[in-house]
Amino acid sequence: MTAEIAPITPWNPSRSATARVKNPLPVPERCPHCGGQCSIVGNEQIYGRVFGEWPYAVLCAGVVEPAVVLPELDSLETGEGDAH
Repeated sequence: MTAEIAPITPWNPSRSATARVKNPLPVPERCPHCGGQCSIVGNEQIYGRVFGEWPYAVLCAGVVEPAVVLPELDSLETGEGDAH
């Protein structure tokens, strides 16, 4: 009898991947730009089809067009981030 392995998702992340994250950020509840509700979605909701091995994104519902919330870019715009 083989144990069934649950799929890796944002709600069931890989332990090895989680261990590599040095500064985890929480999923924002509100968009820092418009204050709209944010949620984790499959990236097919943004692009129309699934892309990549990790097909998830944080999506802001507060705008007419889908907007992906990228916290690391926000810190670069304000000068708080470390530009590479």
